[in-house]
Amino acid sequence: MNFSIDIVWIGDNLRVIDVSEHLAPETYPKIFSSRTPARYVLEVGDGVVARAKIKIGDPVVVLR
Repeated sequence: MNFSIDIVWIGDNLRVIDVSEHLAPETYPKIFSSRTPARYVLEVGDGVVARAKIKIGDPVVVLR
């Protein structure tokens, strides 16, 4: 990756189960995973988790 990101880990129930913030390109080749099994992973730009105040337990709405 060429820029820092945040990762939001989402469970089967469409709720946030974990977050990883400020993951920089320098972390390569480290592998990141949630503390509990996740169904979905959402990668967003660095700082989005903090600005949107995303926290564990928050519901995730999928727009179709």
